[in-house]
Amino acid sequence: SVTAADGTKIVYETSGTGPALLLLHGGSQTRRSWAERGYVDRLAKKFTVIRMDLRGSGESGRPDSAAGYALDTVLADVLAVADAAGAKRFHLWGF
Repeated sequence: SVTAADGTKIVYETSGTGPALLLLHGGSQTRRSWAERGYVDRLAKKFTVIRMDLRGSGESGRPDSAAGYALDTVLADVLAVADAAGAKRFHLWGF
């Protein structure tokens, strides 16, 4: 996991090797949704797959205010996860 600038814990996992591919889940899903649908097994053969629980989902922290979910804050989470995973450049795929 990584700690966001506002102190929120953001949980992520990586698997595979190759160019970095960061996966963002949809509403009411978690990072595990990608594996449950078979994407991770297939993609990890060619990519370093990084999947994260967005704030408020899965094992990541849940800020109490609406400001804690602002777009700029969520985008900063994505960059923090990419940095922690060692991905200087990455592709992004989301639901």
